[in-house]
Amino acid sequence: MQHHQKQINSIQNEFPELDLTQSTLGDVLNAHNNDKKKAVKALQVMNKQMKHEKEEKIKELKDQFTCLSRDIIIAALKSHNWSVDDSILPLFMKMQELQPEIAAEQLKQRELEQSKLPRPVEEVVVRQKTLEEGLNEMVIAQDNEQESPFKVTESTQKNPEPKEVATIVATPAIVDSGNPITVEWEVLSGTTSSYDWIGLFAADQPNKNYLTYQWRGPQEKKGTVTFTAPSVFGSYEFRYIPYGSYQHIAKSALIKVGPSIQLTATHDQESKKVSAKWDIKSGNEYSRAWVGLYEKSEVNHKNFISWEYAVKPTTEVSFPAPIKPGEYEFRYFAYSYVDVARSNTIKIEGHDTLEVELGADNSVVAKVKVVTMDPYYDGIWIGLYETKEENNKNLKRYKYITERETQISFRAPASGSYEVRLFAHKSYDVVLKSNSIEISGN
Repeated sequence: MQHHQKQINSIQNEFPELDLTQSTLGDVLNAHNNDKKKAVKALQVMNKQMKHEKEEKIKELKDQFTCLSRDIIIAALKSHNWSVDDSILPLFMKMQELQPEIAAEQLKQRELEQSKLPRPVEEVVVRQKTLEEGLNEMVIAQDNEQESPFKVTESTQKNPEPKEVATIVATPAIVDSGNPITVEWEVLSGTTSSYDWIGLFAADQPNKNYLTYQWRGPQEKKGTVTFTAPSVFGSYEFRYIPYGSYQHIAKSALIKVGPSIQLTATHDQESKKVSAKWDIKSGNEYSRAWVGLYEKSEVNHKNFISWEYAVKPTTEVSFPAPIKPGEYEFRYFAYSYVDVARSNTIKIEGHDTLEVELGADNSVVAKVKVVTMDPYYDGIWIGLYETKEENNKNLKRYKYITERETQISFRAPASGSYEVRLFAHKSYDVVLKSNSIEISGN
């Protein structure tokens, strides 16, 4: 036993690159009758294969969680025994936790890119400042003699309107992340420069908040540049901006970045099922795409009612229809909680009912149907009251409700007029009242 352990320790010391546990080393050593040379060769092959498999898993998760670092993904895999499926949820949570930091990092990167662009802008500002100083000196020198024709007035200090006229067209109108976007530009009039630039912007962002840019190039009147669609889904546009400026003279129509998917919902009232069917018009293949059923008012994160993966060849899923009345919809997610399509609205009708009637021996039978709440979670109970009783704590009998539709009997009280009241969350706030019944004397 000691010799076997020494063999294991010797292999670990001589071959530190073998990222394997002592248990694995021992098993392989036993399989080769403690022949160290044969065991090492087998271990090296095994280690190489395992490293390749680990890299594939890291790459798969990195493709889904592009905003997370490789170290974070590796840590998640290690803590979940290198299981991709088990690592997804903690990575989702980590991504949500780091959203503010990710946004700050993106802003920092944007500012860094901006610092590369404004050099020509700075040069223009310096030249303009020098010119203004020279004109002001002329004004001061001539101020006592006569008014200078070069005097700088408030109107001449404002930025002039651009004299150039251009057009810019970006295609395709719908493109998924990582795919090329072709941008065609043409200058119709005015003097332009090869250092005019074309920027990619999120919709409605100011001209200084570009995501990336390219110099127009040496073509004089028209040309083409190619961009890569950003990784974040949304609406974007391209703007043509002259050299040394942040004032655009043309912008493209909006480009939608993300897959194009038609999602249709149906409700079969007879079978009490709701279904979603999707048609992928364009876009990348996402191995973790999924469809979730939501109340329309709910946000994406974790608040789904039911869900299912939406990977080929599946194009349709069905779930039991919700019981709670309200408006529902299906949402299609390419990955994580990023929805790229929403279905038409499904409306579930219904309301709670509570009726009482006389049973045998003047007993009170309450017929209960609850659809707006869940008896399991909402602590629903009913109480028997004299009809004229105003204080809900002065009840005659009570029972908890454990099923959505049930029938409950109370033993006969004294003669009089009675009703049943329904409550939730173990409170005395009435949710629903029944009809009244008369109990005659025994």
